[in-house]
Amino acid sequence: MTLPAELDGARVIGYTSNNKSNNFGFIRYEEEDGTSNDVIITGMAIAMYDRDKGYYLFSCDIEWNVIGDTFHNSLNEAIECAKVSDGIAESDWICPLSENQ
Repeated sequence: MTLPAELDGARVIGYTSNNKSNNFGFIRYEEEDGTSNDVIITGMAIAMYDRDKGYYLFSCDIEWNVIGDTFHNSLNEAIECAKVSDGIAESDWICPLSENQ
């Protein structure tokens, strides 16, 4: 699946590959009946909303559905968060990332 230009209404400025072999962790959803459902994070994206001055690091499933996000004041902070929490190196990002985008 091709990465959309926007995720959740935010403009994507950088992303990783997104394939089933990626495993950047998971999001566990607790169901009302007490069961849980784990969704594997297979792609990551950094995006900006026009109204915000910061950057969002989106955790996505295989179809680029956003399943989690974190807010960061700078692009470098978002990249560092992905590195520390998900093991994503700067070289893993597929788009030129720049604070001026």
